[in-house]
Amino acid sequence: MPNYEDHLLDQKRRPKATYKCTGPCGRRRPPFQMEMRAGKLICTKCLQDVGRGVVALLESLAAPDLSWSGPAGDTLRARRLHAIAEYEWAVAAHSPLSAANRQQWAEYLRAWHRMTVDAATPADFVEPEPPALEYGD
Repeated sequence: MPNYEDHLLDQKRRPKATYKCTGPCGRRRPPFQMEMRAGKLICTKCLQDVGRGVVALLESLAAPDLSWSGPAGDTLRARRLHAIAEYEWAVAAHSPLSAANRQQWAEYLRAWHRMTVDAATPADFVEPEPPALEYGD
């Protein structure tokens, strides 16, 4: 059963007619490789190239926000609040930890407090490791 392309091809399988693309390529193409866009005939290859360009443009515009005000910064700030709330007891004067261990915990919490000052972006921030709990004194 012949299809639309068969109708447009001669017996040697060459296009009976070609049309000039008004897109960037300017080539002559058969009608089944052309589309009418905004009153102009544009070949499907040019449309694909334009489509790739639009996709690339949209991807570049949708680049992730890597600043402290973006989603990555929000996530780290939430983790900071959680860490501070979870371990602030360790630096209190009535803490059962040894004085040296309280100092280690103070440095740990200080690193969380200063994360937006010491790191330019969330990607630059290295999450501190919590010290071991050492009871004494």
